[in-house]
Amino acid sequence: MNYKNRTAEFNIVIGEKDSRGKGYGTEVAKLVLDYSFQTLGLHNIFLKVFEFNKNAIRAYEKAGFIRCGRRRQAHFSRGQTWDIIYMEALASEFESSACQNDLH
Repeated sequence: MNYKNRTAEFNIVIGEKDSRGKGYGTEVAKLVLDYSFQTLGLHNIFLKVFEFNKNAIRAYEKAGFIRCGRRRQAHFSRGQTWDIIYMEALASEFESSACQNDLH
């Protein structure tokens, strides 16, 4: 977290396979964005995700992150190289009330 620039990096791991695909990642990301913007006063939150992690990308987009960049073939996994996708969310584009409605 960088308070001077009002920025932070976000990451999450849902390690238990039976807990994946249930919306937990989206819910946590929304809650973290809401807290970061509303309580901590941050303005920009970013993250990095590997291109093969389609479920995570979808969850981050549902939470309010947008793709803002790509580092091509920068990660080797599963016998091949993959892109790293950069995503960000801005306080000025995040709708806290919509987040709260989705969670209840």
